[in-house]
Amino acid sequence: MSKQLININNKYDRVIVLVDMDCFYCQVEEKCNPEIRGKPIAVVQYNPWQGGGIIAVNYPARAKGVTRHMRGDEAKQHCPDIILPQVPQVRGKADTSKYRDAGKEVAAVLQTFTPLLERASVDEAYMDITERVLERLREMNEGKFQLLPEKLLNTFAVGYDSIGEFVQKISCDLDEASSSQEIESEEDRVALKKSDIKLLIGASIVNEIRDAVKEKTGYECSAGIAHNKILAKLTAGFHKPNKQTILPLKSIAKMYETLPVKKVKGLGGKLGDQLCELLKVQFMSELLKFPEKLLQSHFDERMGTWMFFIARGIDLEAVTPKFNSKSIGCCKRFPGKNAILGLATLKHWLGELALEIQERLEKDMDENSRLAKQLTVSYAQQIGENDVSSTRSVPLATYNAERIATDALETIKRNTDVFLKPNNNETLNNPIKFLGISAGKFEDNRDTKKNGLKLMFSNMASKAAQESASNAIKSEETAPQPDNLCKKDIKSFFKMPCKSNETQRTPKNESTQSKQCLTSTQSVEQKTDSLLSSSSSELNTNTEEHTNKLNETIPLEKDDGSCSRAMPNADEQVSSITTVEMEIKETNCTQQPDVTTNQSTGNDYHLTYAEFYCAPVRQVAPATEQCTDCNKSVPIDQLQSHRDFHLALQLSQQQREDYRNELRSKFASPAAKPKAAPQLKVPAKNTSIDKFLVTPAVVSETVTALELSESCSECGKMIFTSDLQEHLDYHAARKLQLELNQMEMRMAVTSVQQQGKKETGTGSKRKRPASSSKGQPAKANNLSSYFTRMS
Repeated sequence: MSKQLININNKYDRVIVLVDMDCFYCQVEEKCNPEIRGKPIAVVQYNPWQGGGIIAVNYPARAKGVTRHMRGDEAKQHCPDIILPQVPQVRGKADTSKYRDAGKEVAAVLQTFTPLLERASVDEAYMDITERVLERLREMNEGKFQLLPEKLLNTFAVGYDSIGEFVQKISCDLDEASSSQEIESEEDRVALKKSDIKLLIGASIVNEIRDAVKEKTGYECSAGIAHNKILAKLTAGFHKPNKQTILPLKSIAKMYETLPVKKVKGLGGKLGDQLCELLKVQFMSELLKFPEKLLQSHFDERMGTWMFFIARGIDLEAVTPKFNSKSIGCCKRFPGKNAILGLATLKHWLGELALEIQERLEKDMDENSRLAKQLTVSYAQQIGENDVSSTRSVPLATYNAERIATDALETIKRNTDVFLKPNNNETLNNPIKFLGISAGKFEDNRDTKKNGLKLMFSNMASKAAQESASNAIKSEETAPQPDNLCKKDIKSFFKMPCKSNETQRTPKNESTQSKQCLTSTQSVEQKTDSLLSSSSSELNTNTEEHTNKLNETIPLEKDDGSCSRAMPNADEQVSSITTVEMEIKETNCTQQPDVTTNQSTGNDYHLTYAEFYCAPVRQVAPATEQCTDCNKSVPIDQLQSHRDFHLALQLSQQQREDYRNELRSKFASPAAKPKAAPQLKVPAKNTSIDKFLVTPAVVSETVTALELSESCSECGKMIFTSDLQEHLDYHAARKLQLELNQMEMRMAVTSVQQQGKKETGTGSKRKRPASSSKGQPAKANNLSSYFTRMS
């Protein structure tokens, strides 16, 4: 449906308000539990991982640093005393019914002030209060209304320090001509002055609206007041919570200087990215320099004109009355490992979403007397490394959940190139990470609602009775009993599911199982008899009591331009009654063994869904073989390593024995020296492996380790023969060190004596040292002089 636009000449005439509920989910939780009012609160989704994902945070929690992008555990680190209410969970997904109902409650209060109410979401709504403002303005000119300061409490104006400054500016402008260069015509100048007065009067009305919402619902809200929808939404977030903000026309340019382009409604997605990249702009003020023709050349004519206007603060979209949503839908995401991989899992979640859609559509039909005619299926598939989203619409023929789920599955199949993996009828070719079902294109159904439903239920019940009677006659012909005819047929009808299922397992127990069903369904027979014996008039007045189970299988069809519940055919009636009685049997036949446990488990979605799937544990005894060395049973895959262990143990033990024997023989007679080095004895067993384990290098290292020791002539210690020469060199070096130390001491004493003689004056000549004695070696002097020169 195309948007409704106003005349360009009335661009400054309107007063538009966006009412935005403050932390709405948190306020709803506070109303449900008054004990937590005023405390830090963050509402989390039902997923318990890391405390749940936060979807709403109140202002006390925001002051502690908690944001919506955190999870519950992280929020507790910032604010240990935070309270984390959880969104209710129904059918494995979040249930936001209480928040939607609270939003409708607020919208009902807003609708009492103006019929031009457009609900944008659960907690947001646009209001066009222009007529109410003009009425107040006429009353003000007549002296019937006076704008008092208390009517402007918690009111702010963009570009002004206080609301009083804005009021004073309006008073001055009434007597002066506008000097704004952007306002070209005289009509625009007059409209500019009137616009500010209208916004000020509108602020007083919005204050009354917010007070009424607080009084009747207990919820607080903020508001943005401007002359179009886009500016009102931008202004609503400037002062929160429980405050309201005015955007005068002269303050638009100043606000645009710091307003990013992607903050504007309609420019936050791909269009905004394209605009910023193509025109190299970042803020809205930069868009003002581009002419309309240039914008139309880069974009289409309509979009270029819209960008030209919004750059000047002009939005011609009208507030369209919309109390009820245009569509009713629900969805669920399956990120990461929770992606849907199996067909059974896909059918399960489509069924859960369809059940929720059915309940909400039936409730909407009762409240608003309208019928949806279109079913939209949204899904995202993982193709390669990318997630590809798709949306397809088909006609909605009925409000039956089973039919909705079937149509949704067929829609996905038709629009998927390869739906299942080759040679596998239970696994999807592309994992599904998102599923959504919605119903739209509502049509009014006020005329045919009541009479059509009553007639349908009456005909349905009468045909159900006829079908049961015909089944009773057939049952009497095949298996006559001496009991009462009516009760006999009903009993046999209840016995049929038990009998058909049990004959597949134990045909001999047929009569026993039938008796158990008969004894456990006596109370059900009485209720069924009363249903069969009731008249059509009683069925009309007691429809809800007798047809609750039948409602789930009745389709909706279009007939002569009007939508009403149509009669099903005979096959559908039989399947409907069978479903009802089977459910009754399952709840009453408590002694009946569970036959479904023996059925194929291929349709159980738990087996293919990551949240529930557990790989089956297979306990298979491994094949073993007995070890010839230790007589233990060893698995075949570990047998070789086990044999290697025994071989290594034998080699190690043999080497230790050889080494000990060699030491005993050598140390027993230390003076005797062997003529040949001992050789390592290699075990004869397993010679095929010994050639890899024992090498010449190992043999040489072992022989070297077993060499004999000799006694040192200097110190008398036992030293290995290979280390004896190095040990003797150590003694020689030590002797040389001692000699050098003694020589240096003698030279030092001689120098001291000569210095003493010079000081006393005796002996001018240096005496030569005495001739060397026989015991002093001549080479000592040469060796000492050699070391002295090196130093």
